[in-house]
Amino acid sequence: MRTVFADLRYAFRVASRTPSFAVAVVGVLALGIGANTAIFSIVNAVLLRPLPFEEPERLVRIFTRTPGGRLFELSPGKFYDWQRDAQSFEGMALYQCCGFRELALTGTGTARTVRATAVSAGFFEIVRARPALGRVIRQEEDTPGGKYVVVLSDRFWRTEFGGHPDVIGRTVKLSDEAYTIVGVMPATASVASWTGMASDVWIPLALTDEQRAARGNHNRYGVARLKRDVELAQAQAEMDAISARLAREFPQTDGRGWEAVVIPMQEEIVGNSRTMLLMLLGGVGLVLLIACANVGNLLFTRALSRRKEIAIRFAGAARGRVFQQLLTEALLLAVAGGVLGLLLAYGTLTSASTLLASQVPRAEEISIDSAARHTRTACYCRDSRDRSRAAGRRYPDDAGGARRATGVPAVKRAAARSLRRSRAAARRSGSPQRPLVYRARTQPRDRDQTCAWRAESRCPSAGDRRGHVTRARRHRGRNNRRARVGEGD
Repeated sequence: MRTVFADLRYAFRVASRTPSFAVAVVGVLALGIGANTAIFSIVNAVLLRPLPFEEPERLVRIFTRTPGGRLFELSPGKFYDWQRDAQSFEGMALYQCCGFRELALTGTGTARTVRATAVSAGFFEIVRARPALGRVIRQEEDTPGGKYVVVLSDRFWRTEFGGHPDVIGRTVKLSDEAYTIVGVMPATASVASWTGMASDVWIPLALTDEQRAARGNHNRYGVARLKRDVELAQAQAEMDAISARLAREFPQTDGRGWEAVVIPMQEEIVGNSRTMLLMLLGGVGLVLLIACANVGNLLFTRALSRRKEIAIRFAGAARGRVFQQLLTEALLLAVAGGVLGLLLAYGTLTSASTLLASQVPRAEEISIDSAARHTRTACYCRDSRDRSRAAGRRYPDDAGGARRATGVPAVKRAAARSLRRSRAAARRSGSPQRPLVYRARTQPRDRDQTCAWRAESRCPSAGDRRGHVTRARRHRGRNNRRARVGEGD
């Protein structure tokens, strides 16, 4: 652990000696990582993250296709025929189309408008949205003569009733009609990009018999849930067969090319945004690759300018130790660039939240989560290889084939020869060997010049000077021992 801290301190010193280089590397990485994190956060929320319902992949929308090929709303008469004859679905439900129904809220203070969605019985069971309090709308309440009941959203419950759990059974006046509160939905059930689950309150659809039989009035939306063992293609084939049969029975309203269409819920919500988001993701991915290539070139150029320093380090330390130091320097820059990139992504998404809400579905769910924080670091590994190549090391993907340590610079060989000669001279003189810490900044020429590098323990290759110092030390030690013996007598 002490070695790691020492490497970090040295990496900080190296970065502080060349601040312009560190700023350039960190800035390029921050731009690449920040752009990728922001776009991937959007793609993850819109395309990859499932809807907040149980088994959302089996949730589908049902439309009518016009003879011109355009998707259109449903008529209640066709819907109830499909609901009766189709066997590929666990259930189907209707809800109002074309936005929300605006109701006037009175009796709780200042009057204001409330967004309401009228749904048929079984709607919440199909969506698998379970209430946090109370229950959902029942079959007997989805009739014109049924009770006026209402299910509240979590936001409306907390805003108007302060989040009190005793709200079940109380009444609320909507457009001069008293509705009994029977349930409260959890916050996770609200999906702003789907009008069926984005309202403040839900009330029964309550169609009359005449409205249920209407086949030419297309003013409702349909939602359904596939059975577990049924694929989307099977359900579509069954709906095509039912539509063909109904076209023969009702040629005036169901004939002339009117068909039923089944579309997955998430695909219908995303719409045409998929292509745009995938193109953006590919574009910022290319930007990240360019940023990594630029950073790699900068680090490789810097490693070439440090060849002498790296060679001297190789002369006195193991290869792994030198590689660890170089890797620490690269990781320090990488972490700094990654942190700054995350901050840029967070600031971009926060400042552009209003614009995204009007342009991208599910914009309220966009956030930087763990999937986006795991940014790519493969480009940083290039730094350690570049520095190693600058020091003379070769890898299997280099030209020349097998992995081997060749092409050692001349300065490294000269330093190694000087170290071996110094150790041999020390053994011949009988003096203890001490580690040499070179302080030179120039390439050695011969043994005497190596001694001029001023090793801490007196260079043993200095010949007579080293021997003179050694004899003087021995003589001084002998006199000291004699003095101590005389004092003892």
